[in-house]
Amino acid sequence: MLAIPEQNFQRSVNEVNIPINVLADWVEASVLFGKSEVSKSHVADALVDEEICSTQDMARRIADLAWAELRLRKRHVSTAPYEIKGDVITQTGKWDTDIARVFLIMLSIFPNYPEWAKGQRDVNQQGKLFEKLTTLALEQLFKTWEVHQAGWAPTAPKMISSIIEELKELLPCQGRTDLETLTGKQCKDAGLDIICFKQFGDEKEAIPIYMIQCASGDNWTSKLHEPNLNLWAKVLDYPINPSKAIAIPFSLEAIDLRRHSILVEGPLFDRNRILSASKIKRNWVSGELKRELKQWLKPRVKNLPWRI
Repeated sequence: MLAIPEQNFQRSVNEVNIPINVLADWVEASVLFGKSEVSKSHVADALVDEEICSTQDMARRIADLAWAELRLRKRHVSTAPYEIKGDVITQTGKWDTDIARVFLIMLSIFPNYPEWAKGQRDVNQQGKLFEKLTTLALEQLFKTWEVHQAGWAPTAPKMISSIIEELKELLPCQGRTDLETLTGKQCKDAGLDIICFKQFGDEKEAIPIYMIQCASGDNWTSKLHEPNLNLWAKVLDYPINPSKAIAIPFSLEAIDLRRHSILVEGPLFDRNRILSASKIKRNWVSGELKRELKQWLKPRVKNLPWRI
């Protein structure tokens, strides 16, 4: 098993004080990256040994919750390289069999191991890879829509003026010329990473547009209000406000997805929704991106914090 997470794993005596998704990520990562199988007994023993639980009964109760969540994930996205039979989860393929899943899980466990993650995070690169992966997923989920990356990277900063010039080539919009009065001189991407839109062939305005923020880190809740749709409607000189969405690598429970979507005022694409692209096209991740993801993952998989 992976080491007990440093954060979000509170001691549980009379009630469960561990977020279900953090618990399930711990078990799922242990299966994908390590032992060929993990049982409820492995999980319960680890919880008791590390004094998260004082009794085997509570530890087994927590293990049952992890199994229920992982069964749910398997039902929603069946491509995971493991099978669940009774009290045992068994690998059915190497960790890189489902490269998109393991990349998103790796991003998801960073916040739970802050000390370990200090030497593993590469915010710029992981953000770039997450944006590419999300773009490919949206191309499947919005099959008849056009999907384009529009964000910027620190190595090649893109100002909002250049983004608007690109969008004017894609969308039926005029675009404002007096940007400084709206955004100032140093405005970059204004929270826009990916744009999805549906053309009708008439070259007229007021088509449906989604402007999407990709947030790969544990500060994603601070980005729920990005991008600013009022600003983008003005700088594009568009007759209606676009719609908004956010993509994150974390797996959310239904109640959390609902609560955060209210703040987004639009769809929230969590890990399961991103991975559901496989229902439309099984091999939806390009060969080039698979190689990039594997190269990024290899040293981090090698240095995972295992229990001694």
